[in-house]
Amino acid sequence: HTHPIEVIAATLNPNAKLYFKKKLHDFNWSLIPYTAPGKSLSILVSNAQATYDSDIYILSNHGLIICAETVERAEDLHNKVISKIKLKKRKLSTVNWELIKKISSEIPESFVPNSSLIHSLAIDPWSFNLSCRNPLYPDHLIFCGKNPYIVYDSKKIELDKLLEKKYLLIKGVGVLLTKNKNEFLEEMLLAQAEIFSRIPLKSKVNSLSDQECEQLSRREDEIYRINLQKK
Repeated sequence: HTHPIEVIAATLNPNAKLYFKKKLHDFNWSLIPYTAPGKSLSILVSNAQATYDSDIYILSNHGLIICAETVERAEDLHNKVISKIKLKKRKLSTVNWELIKKISSEIPESFVPNSSLIHSLAIDPWSFNLSCRNPLYPDHLIFCGKNPYIVYDSKKIELDKLLEKKYLLIKGVGVLLTKNKNEFLEEMLLAQAEIFSRIPLKSKVNSLSDQECEQLSRREDEIYRINLQKK
């Protein structure tokens, strides 16, 4: 089971099934609708396996499951699937490093991510639009929180609101991390930026609902993972 960027990005489109049908016509696959990870997801996969006996299960808003007799065969099939699902990345604007570092120097306990791609979440208009919505897949919610602190003017940052979040998006400028960040935050934001850069402009996107986000946040296993980050 993996979380390939290309696969996650492709499943976010309401017409994902047609896309996979075109790209994976030589493969034995099933598309699983989004449900919370765990028992409910395993039931959907089990039902699909009983009906179609696929060796590829594409999990909407989540990732990929590959079935094979050996690890080597699974890896080979996995790589073949990924090679078929290639989404074009948009060209993104460059970062004004001098400006974002200056802003960070004026905000106590804030940190500037080193990856220019992470800053596209605030600089690229479409990525910023997507960043303002609910998370699109479970792991982002768990490691990054439901929403960042979003501001449209770097001179109007409220420190009390900032300290409640793990990261800050300054529209048109860049991203700052707060003291609440965990060791996975930058990696997860980089993954989010990679996914967003592959989503066509103004396309419809299936994000997680408020109810689905709440359900994930209350799960015992996810609470355990969240608490591990705090340690």
